[in-house]
Order: sequence, then C-alpha cells, then structure tokens
Amino acid sequence: MLKKGLVLVLMLFGLGLAACGPAADTPASSLTPTEVRETELPADTPTPAPPTASPVPSATPTPSLTPTVIYPPEPRTVEFEARDGQVLHGTYYPSSQSPAPVIVLMHWARGDQTEWTAVARWLQNRGAEGSSPAGGEDWLNPEWFPELPQELAPAVFTFTFRSCEDSCSDFPAADWLLDARAAMDTASRLEGVDPDRVLAAGASIGADGAVDGCYWMNAAQEGTCLGAFALSPGSYLTVSYEDAAHELLKDQPARALWCLHTKRDKAALNSCRSVSGGEVVDFGPRDLHGLELINADLEPSALDHLIQFIESSLAIGQ
Repeated sequence: MLKKGLVLVLMLFGLGLAACGPAADTPASSLTPTEVRETELPADTPTPAPPTASPVPSATPTPSLTPTVIYPPEPRTVEFEARDGQVLHGTYYPSSQSPAPVIVLMHWARGDQTEWTAVARWLQNRGAEGSSPAGGEDWLNPEWFPELPQELAPAVFTFTFRSCEDSCSDFPAADWLLDARAAMDTASRLEGVDPDRVLAAGASIGADGAVDGCYWMNAAQEGTCLGAFALSPGSYLTVSYEDAAHELLKDQPARALWCLHTKRDKAALNSCRSVSGGEVVDFGPRDLHGLELINADLEPSALDHLIQFIESSLAIGQ
C-alpha cells in the first residue's frame, strides 16, 4: 500500500513540472543555435576577388587647344624672287585671324605698291592699330572708305613690279607677268595665311596680273585662288584678258571674277565685255582708269564692290 502511494505522488509531481515547461506552440528545436564554421574551399577553386569600390568619376578634362598665333598689325617687308631670278619687294599686312585668307593687291604703271597702302590698312580691319594717314588722292585717303564687316579681316600682300619704284620707268610686260605669278605664290606661303583662300585684285597692269595670276595659281596647283578683282584691265601683260578670264572661269567655274570700267576707257570697256560670266561693273560715261575708280564720287564705290567680291569669293571657298 505504501508503494502505490509513492508512485502516485511521483506521477502527480511529473505532471506539475510539465505544466510549468515551455508553451506547446514553440518547438524547442527552433531555439537551438546553429554553430558557425569557416569552410575551406577546395584547392582548385579560384578565390573570388574582393569587391572594389566604384570609381569616382573625374572631372571632364579640358581639351588642349592649339593656340592661335595672332601677328602684330605692323606691315612687314618681304623680299622674294620671280622665276627668272629677279628680286622683288613686297609688304605683308598680317590679319587679326590665323590662318587667314589673303588678298594680293597689284598696282598700276603710274606708281608702285605704296599706292595701295591706305586700302591695305583698311582691309586689315584692325582699327586704330592698322590705321593709315590720309593721302591726297581718293584711294590714298581712308577717311571716306566704307565700313568693313567686323568678321572680314583678310591678310594683305602688296608688291612692286620690276622697274616701277615710284612709277614704272620701263614696260617689260612679259616680265611683269612673271612678277604677278611670283607674288601670288609668295602670298600663299606667308606665315598665318591659308594657301587655299587666296584672292587677287589689281588696277590696270595689275588688273591683268590679278586675273592671270589667279588662273596660273589654280592651274599650277600652287594653292587656291578664289577670285580676281580687276580695275580697268586691258591685256597689258602679253596675255589677252579675255583668254585669261575664260581659262579662269573654265577651270574653276565657281570662282569669282569681277571687272570694273568706265565707258570712256575703251580698253577696259572692251576687256570687261569680252567675257561672259563673272560680275561686270560699269561706272558710266566717265573717263577714269585703274586706281581712279577708287573714288568717293562713285556710288556705290569700287571699295563697296570690293567688299562684295571678297565676301562672295570666301563664301565659295568655305
């Protein structure tokens, strides 16, 4: 009887312990912590590279620009040779741009390259830096010259034909042809000049030199002449103006060719009218020749037309 009572007491005590244990809906196994172990990779398994930080983008680098050389406005003397070895003297008026188009100005037989000084300074378009003192004749007096567009600032090259210091003492027409061609070639090689944007302008003998020199440059592929501006041509350099103009227009049909004359200058009148193509400017029943066409009394003036010529020629060359 004592044994049965002891057993009963033990059973009741066990039930009491169970009642004080964990709640029935929380499995005891879920509370057992998992042991963390370092696992060694097999010898033939490559070790992954550690993550690298994302690169911080650097500032956009500033492109290195080739500095543009701007030459002072003061004219430079240039000595060069014609094909026969004759030494010639020229003057280079640098542009405010680089590389710049260049226009070669060829004088008439009544003077030398200094006849173009005021026009050359004006064409430089460099303000007071490139100003020229007023002269007696209209083409030597910049006070009435029309205003140039701000963006128009070509380099300018003038020269003196042989035997023409102060004025031409002789008339070696065939040699002047060599001089005109040498001047075109020299201008295309000047520092700061674009050899593919060369222009030519001239008066009288220089008018023929400009047209022939422009045609010759393109035919010889010594550069690119974009156009010629002729004040009173007259076939003075042993080559017919008509033939030179036709050759220029035939080989370079898009090139500009301007011819200016008055009705009483028969040689210029006939020359300008002999060519179909290009621009012809007739200043009417006046008796003006060569640089006399650069005249404040003419409206529009020859210099107004020169601006149009340069702008249209450079537009073709773009």
